[in-house]
Amino acid sequence: MLRLSFKAFDNRAGDDVRADAFTLHRGKLEAWPDGRLIARHVDNQWQVDERRFVRFECGPRVACVFESDAHAAEQHGPYDSLTCVDGVLWFGSDAIAALKDDHWASMMTKKAWPRLRLVSTRP
Repeated sequence: MLRLSFKAFDNRAGDDVRADAFTLHRGKLEAWPDGRLIARHVDNQWQVDERRFVRFECGPRVACVFESDAHAAEQHGPYDSLTCVDGVLWFGSDAIAALKDDHWASMMTKKAWPRLRLVSTRP
């Protein structure tokens, strides 16, 4: 199970969310397997209900799976944890993906995908 936590600009934390996986799709962040909407990417921040956060952190042991409507085609990780700031997903100082024009672009292959799934790699 993954844990995702939101952080405000002054490092205040929002509520933690736990799920089997999280999907980033067209500026939305959803928890799976139920597909519940957690947040929206608005003005380079994550909006949860009426609150806004500059970043979220996700872990432990998480992999990134870039997906099209037909299939999952590119995977990176596992990583100990990931951080998403300004629509860019980071592992430490390495950019993994960036949200651009409602698609997630892989920084490894430069290919754009409609979805990016964050999945646990823990047994």
